[in-house]
Amino acid sequence: MPQRFVHCPTFIVHHWAFWAKNVQNGFYEVPETMRKFYYLLLVVLVLVDAWLLAHPNLVGKLGIWFYKYDYLKTFPRALATVGSVVLAVLALGWAARQYLPRTVGMVSLGTLAVGLVVTLVQTVVQFSSGTYQFTGAGFKTGAVMLPVLLLLVTAEALLKKAPHPPEGEKKFPNAEGGLRK
Repeated sequence: MPQRFVHCPTFIVHHWAFWAKNVQNGFYEVPETMRKFYYLLLVVLVLVDAWLLAHPNLVGKLGIWFYKYDYLKTFPRALATVGSVVLAVLALGWAARQYLPRTVGMVSLGTLAVGLVVTLVQTVVQFSSGTYQFTGAGFKTGAVMLPVLLLLVTAEALLKKAPHPPEGEKKFPNAEGGLRK
C-alpha cells in the first residue's frame, strides 16, 4: 500500500474532509500540497529555533561560554545542530517505516515519542528554575522548541506507520462528495 494513505479518526475525517482526496473507513490520502507544506513548515521552524538558540541574552551568552556550548555560539552552528538533530529523527522515522514490521515500527516510534515527551517536560522544568531561567525568553523558547519539533516529526512518522486500508477496498468518496457508509 502506498505510504500516502494515513489512518485518521472518523470525526477528524468528517470535519476535515476538504483536505482529503480519497476518504473511506477512516483513511484519507494526504494531498501533495499538504506534504509540501509540512516540510516547508518544518524548515521554517528549524530556522526559527536555530535563531532563537543562537541569540541568548547576556546571561545566556555567559552560560554558553562557561559551559562551552560551542555548537550554539553562532547562527550557522545552531542551525547545523538543530538541522542535524531533526534530520536524524526524520531518518529514524523513515527507516522505521521502510524496514521494520508495522508492530515493531509503531512500538519503536511510540517509545521514541514517549522519550521525547519526557525530554520536553525535563527541558521545561530545567529552563524554569536555576540559572537557566535568566537566559532570556527567546533562548528558553528555542530550547523548548527543539523537543517539540522532534515530537512533531515522530508523530508524523507514527501516523504514516499506522495500518492502511485493505487492498481490495475502494478508497474514494461517493459521487455526491460525501463518505461511503
